[in-house]
Amino acid sequence: MSTLPRKCSRLDWRNKDKLFQPPLTEGFQTRYFEFQDFERKFEECISKSAVKTKFEQHSQRGKYIANELRDILDGIYNDALKLKEEKLTHRKELTDKINYTEQQLMIITQEMKKKIHCMVEDVEQR
Repeated sequence: MSTLPRKCSRLDWRNKDKLFQPPLTEGFQTRYFEFQDFERKFEECISKSAVKTKFEQHSQRGKYIANELRDILDGIYNDALKLKEEKLTHRKELTDKINYTEQQLMIITQEMKKKIHCMVEDVEQR
């Protein structure tokens, strides 16, 4: 009764070399190890390439988003500065207007007091 090697995946070959008994042909062992080495290097190369490609895209997208966000925030900051300047100017105008109104009110009050005083004197003299 001949025993056929059971089917196994490539990972099984790597992890359990004893599952497969290679035929004893000349140079097989050397070619087998060379193939394993090639497979490992190829997988590593593909892996590095995939990681680089994937993360490079994520990195570029992140930089793009960060730049867009910076531009938006710069715009908001500049708008806020402009609005602040406008509001400060408006506040100063209102403060000046209030001060002017208070001064005018004081002047009118003084004039009215003088007029009342003069009227009182005039009435007293009559």
